[in-house]
Amino acid sequence: MIRITRTVAHEIAQSEYLLRHYDALHSALVQHLPINFSTLFAKPVKSSDGAIEWYSDLQGQPVPFAQLSAIERDKLQAQIARQLTVLARLREQLSEKEGVDSELLTLLGKISQFPAEEHIWSVDSQPVILWEPMSASASQNIAGSGTASPDLVASQPEQKRKPRWLWWLLLLLFILLLLWLLRGCLPRSHTHIAIKQPNPPVAVKPPQVKPVEQPIKQPIEQPAPTVPEVKPEAVVIPPPVDVRKRCPSQRKRNQAPEVVVVFDASGSMSISVDVTPQELQYLLQRKAFEYIEREPSRITLAKKSAKKIIDKLPSDMNVSLVAAFDCRHVSASLPFSPTQRPALKRAIDRITPDGKTPLALALEKAGALVDGVNRDAIILLISDGDETCGGDPCAVARALKENKPRLQVNVVDIMSSGAGNCIASQTGGKVFTANDANQFNQVINQAMQDYIPENCNE
Repeated sequence: MIRITRTVAHEIAQSEYLLRHYDALHSALVQHLPINFSTLFAKPVKSSDGAIEWYSDLQGQPVPFAQLSAIERDKLQAQIARQLTVLARLREQLSEKEGVDSELLTLLGKISQFPAEEHIWSVDSQPVILWEPMSASASQNIAGSGTASPDLVASQPEQKRKPRWLWWLLLLLFILLLLWLLRGCLPRSHTHIAIKQPNPPVAVKPPQVKPVEQPIKQPIEQPAPTVPEVKPEAVVIPPPVDVRKRCPSQRKRNQAPEVVVVFDASGSMSISVDVTPQELQYLLQRKAFEYIEREPSRITLAKKSAKKIIDKLPSDMNVSLVAAFDCRHVSASLPFSPTQRPALKRAIDRITPDGKTPLALALEKAGALVDGVNRDAIILLISDGDETCGGDPCAVARALKENKPRLQVNVVDIMSSGAGNCIASQTGGKVFTANDANQFNQVINQAMQDYIPENCNE
């Protein structure tokens, strides 16, 4: 546990409130939410001089919010907004149940408000809040930031007018069509050509040819004909059929390719697929988080498309699942057999975006799940950004290909980030880009089409 800072409570009652309610808050977060929520709020400890010292279970150098870069501040604010939204939903769910302590509901309501910037710290790029009962002025500021800004609607881009030259082009095409239709109405000029009769040929008597006696030639003895040697026709051996293109009844069970689906479950996957990078920067500046995470989100579309392609896989292929939630949180499942695919799809539905993007670690865990030497293997990586945990996914991909030559990584690149280009090229795979909701199903089908035999319903 590290100490972040120390503060002096403005009132004794405020200090007592912090110390008395932290344990209840921490217990509720651990009981109802993932582990990363228990580190969102710093632990207050009263020192001998009456000041409040704030501690965190995270490891790293504490950095005040004001000393972060603009990009780091935006990411931290977005993550806090997501987690506070979850806390507000938890309070609503608990309020509908009987026997829930009303003091706990009041506490959850207080901490669900967005904190002032001086109360936000960053430890190992994770947010930590120095929580306290909200003052009236702070509540007013938060209430004001929760509504949609009028200039947000006004800033929607106007529809572009069609260029004027298109109308001139249409007029020119109409004139050309009219001339072509009227071509049969124009008079045709006929040129009469005089045909000159040829003069009759003059009969010429051929000269008399005297017969010439031919000398009698001796017959020349012809050599005996040679019989050509008949060579047997070469037998053409057809090339072997790619085992990936065979139906289950045409290949052995241990020849079926292995599949691993890797989900980037970082926080950015909760962003709406309709939000462009320019709009994201604009909305973060105005703290309009409800617009950033409106449906359909990137993770929602990725889940739906992945479940559809799983239903299309042949009945002899096992599928494993890897979810990359944060730098130290990458989960990997054992292979799901064809009869366990309903359980696999339920596991996909439980994926919730959280922190950073550990692509290198996710690739390592995915590669460990397949053979790749005596058996084909495909890793389908679905991601929207770069490695942000300090790993080197290109080096991991290169090492996997050297040790497992029959392994291929195909990348579904959401919003054309280009982060997966090196991974695909190192393993002989391809990159497929999805920039809007309509492209997701098509792109994932293309990424897996080499492993789905045609005209095969097995």
